[in-house]
Amino acid sequence: MVAYLAAQVEAILRYDPKARLAEHDAVHRMRVAVRRTRSALQSYRPVLDRDRTDPLGPELKWLAAELGAVRDLEVLRMRFAGRWLALAPAEAGAEPAWLAEIAERERSAYRGLNAALKEPRYFALLDALDRLVADPPLAGRASGRKARKELPRLVERAWRRLERTYATIGEASDAGVAGLAGASLAGGADGAGAAGGAHDPDTARHDTRKAAKRARYAAELAVPVLGAPASAVARNARRLQETLGGYQDGVIAMEHLRAASARTRDAAGSFALGVLYGVEHCEAERARDALPGVWESLDRPAF
Repeated sequence: MVAYLAAQVEAILRYDPKARLAEHDAVHRMRVAVRRTRSALQSYRPVLDRDRTDPLGPELKWLAAELGAVRDLEVLRMRFAGRWLALAPAEAGAEPAWLAEIAERERSAYRGLNAALKEPRYFALLDALDRLVADPPLAGRASGRKARKELPRLVERAWRRLERTYATIGEASDAGVAGLAGASLAGGADGAGAAGGAHDPDTARHDTRKAAKRARYAAELAVPVLGAPASAVARNARRLQETLGGYQDGVIAMEHLRAASARTRDAAGSFALGVLYGVEHCEAERARDALPGVWESLDRPAF
């Protein structure tokens, strides 16, 4: 576990200067390292000194959010730029105003990230992570117990949490949810992802994706000790995560396209946005419809 945490902290430090300079994929990789660190501290709480690790949770969440503000817009810009090029290759040089707006928001988010990475709060977090690696916060069940005995319990615990969260998708009431059914470019409050309530299947899918990430990271940490069984859990969790991610990315893209359409006044621009919306809608539907089959194909952890 200490080696895993050390690798994540090293990744944060390695990609820090690259993220400040907006180098390709740097923000993404730094964000993943932050998320893996936070997930490890959450999933492995029973073997950690929580007086030392729990205060890091909000700080890691803050840093992930700062990185996420950039990464989410970066992904949208690249996604829409590619789709626009495929849709209107003859007009590829004429960037539409709505796409230019996303690029400007991305630049603004980068400025915000650079400001955050200069804050004393950030450097205090780095110091705390260094101390964590130099003086591992192992406690509780880590004392006097073999890792080969304890790690399967913790990986299975993360998987059971994933199972419970996945069950909430089916439990959510479709009758009270907008979802993709009936969504349209002018859907407004009736469009996909608008409900967002406790019984919203989209909220349940988002929570399940987060639980899949946590199960994946918990299993990846255990691979050096548990080997192939832990690798299998990580692969299964990743498959589910990617399927859910395909759906969520489509829903988020549709929300942005809907907002752009509301601000567009020319007919050609509105038509192009409608075509893009249709593409995103179809891809999100495919990911949503594939989810039950993916889930049924996954094997439970077997240690």
